[in-house]
Amino acid sequence: MTPFLCLLAVPLVALSSVAFAQSDFRPGYVVPTTGDTLRGEVDYRGEQRQAILCRFRAAANGAEVAYTPAQLRGYGLAQGQHYHSQLLPGAVPQYVFLEVLALGTLALYHHADENGKLLRPQECGGVAGADSARYDC
Repeated sequence: MTPFLCLLAVPLVALSSVAFAQSDFRPGYVVPTTGDTLRGEVDYRGEQRQAILCRFRAAANGAEVAYTPAQLRGYGLAQGQHYHSQLLPGAVPQYVFLEVLALGTLALYHHADENGKLLRPQECGGVAGADSARYDC
C-alpha cells in the first residue's frame, strides 16, 4: 500500500467510527402519558439529545422504542438524571425534556437548547411538571 493510501485510510476509519456511534443503555424507566412506569434501559446520550429523544428498551435484548417529549410524562436513569416533559413557550411552542434539578413546592429544571443557551424557570405554578412554568432565556 502506498504512503498516500495509508494517510487517506486513517481519517476514513476515524470518521466511520463516529458515524456509527455506540449506544449506552443504562438501567432506567419511562413514564408514558398513561402514567404507568415502565422499567428497563434508557440510552444515555448528550445533553441536547436527551432533551429531544428518549430511546428505551424493556430488556437488554429487547426492541428499542424511541419516544419524543409529547409521548412521555418523563423518563430517567436509575443512577442519574430524571427528565420531565414540558411545553416551552415561544414563537413556536415545542415539547422538550427538562432535566429535573430539584422538586418541591417549586421545581428547578435545566435545559440547554441547540445553541447551548440555558433556560431557567422563573416561576412554577404549584407542583413540578405544571404547565404554567415561565422561562427566562
